[in-house]
Amino acid sequence: MHTLEQKGTPALGANLRSHEEAKRWFAERGVTISEWALQRNFNPALVYMVLHGKRQALRGRSFDIAVALRLKARPVDDLVEA
Repeated sequence: MHTLEQKGTPALGANLRSHEEAKRWFAERGVTISEWALQRNFNPALVYMVLHGKRQALRGRSFDIAVALRLKARPVDDLVEA
């Protein structure tokens, strides 16, 4: 299985990609966006929208996709649970 994300979730600012770099990753490896999306239980149409900047990926599945593509980092929660 091809993996676009590194082990774990990227920390803030760590190894983030531009949209163009993410698209190039797919092209260089001959992996289709749909194949990648389905392997991760993402809607392929939503992945295309995030990858092409048609969705801001501020929350929900769009945000999860952007994190998996390394377009965004998942923020570290600074709240300590009591």
